Amino acid sequence: MPLGNPFWDFSLYKARFAYFHSPQFFTFDGPGYFYPAPLATMHWLLYLMPASTRVFLCLLLTVWLVAAVLLGRLLTRRGVTRCNVTLEVGTAALCSYPFLFEFEQANLEWILCVLVGAGVVAFLNGRAYTAGVCIGIAGSMKIYPLVLLGLLLARKQYKQMAVAGLACGLSLLAGLWLVCPDMAVSWHGMRMGLEGFRQWYVLSYMDVGFDHSLIGVCKAISLIVLPYELPMWALSLLVWIYTATAAFAGILIYFDVICKRPVINQVMCLTIATILLPPVSYDYTLLHLYVPWALLVLFAWENRGRDVPGLTAAMVCFAILFAPETELIVHGQSYGGQVKACALVALLLIALLRKFPSTYDAEAPALAVG
Repeated sequence: MPLGNPFWDFSLYKARFAYFHSPQFFTFDGPGYFYPAPLATMHWLLYLMPASTRVFLCLLLTVWLVAAVLLGRLLTRRGVTRCNVTLEVGTAALCSYPFLFEFEQANLEWILCVLVGAGVVAFLNGRAYTAGVCIGIAGSMKIYPLVLLGLLLARKQYKQMAVAGLACGLSLLAGLWLVCPDMAVSWHGMRMGLEGFRQWYVLSYMDVGFDHSLIGVCKAISLIVLPYELPMWALSLLVWIYTATAAFAGILIYFDVICKRPVINQVMCLTIATILLPPVSYDYTLLHLYVPWALLVLFAWENRGRDVPGLTAAMVCFAILFAPETELIVHGQSYGGQVKACALVALLLIALLRKFPSTYDAEAPALAVG
């Protein structure tokens, strides 16, 4: 745990937000701001509150506890004893490294987790329009949640996908205007911020040990094999080739395999894609895995006594992903992120090759989540 700067991701930008909703927001002489406009709006709303860091952490902890309670209720309704529910959910909640990392960093990723999780739950309950709105708004904050629209595409729910696109566009426009009423200045400033992120994190070896993306694996291998770090131009070429290849392969695998798999498999595959395929993906994004994990926990209980191929292996992968591996150090370099990347690949292969059928596979799901 990088305890040198607790709550760093939240407290770093407070001074800049004194100039929110003005061109000075982008010219402020301080740490570069690398978030899209809708997330900047979230920062601003939180900074308005007295003792904003404490409020932020209380909200994060509350959401985490509510999620644990909801999962516990679902298990109890299915006949699990309260003692077993407390042990299962309590252990998972207290020993969750992704949550501890997110809490210590005070990153805004949990807001995306709430939106995406709400979208998946809405989809499972047959509320496709609500799912589209939630995923669309999350996609305006960071583009990768839009991958979850594959759930709607698999059921040919094109109108709901259009609503998701509309929600994404409106959220982006509202965020841009709130950051700066001059939309041209706001758009240019946000583009420069994202380019800064690309150069500072994607095209560098910044925090490789916390990066479980496939590009992070390539960077780690280069650190082991080569006596020097790859120059920026080489990393830029690598990222370009990787992005094109991942996009093509992802689309091919989706239409050939993923859209034909049971819903739980689809949720697993698409969620893993959102945190494995981006050129940078740090440990707090692992929080997104708790939705497919919870679905698999419910599936395991409903299929108790049966030997379901791949189920135990999937749970082992989840255990690896939810545990801290920051102390896996070789020659002074941590490779915990790369171990997690291997676990993510293994989990993706399980979701692609095995099947976890459930009542969610009906066109009108009969089994509600909460």
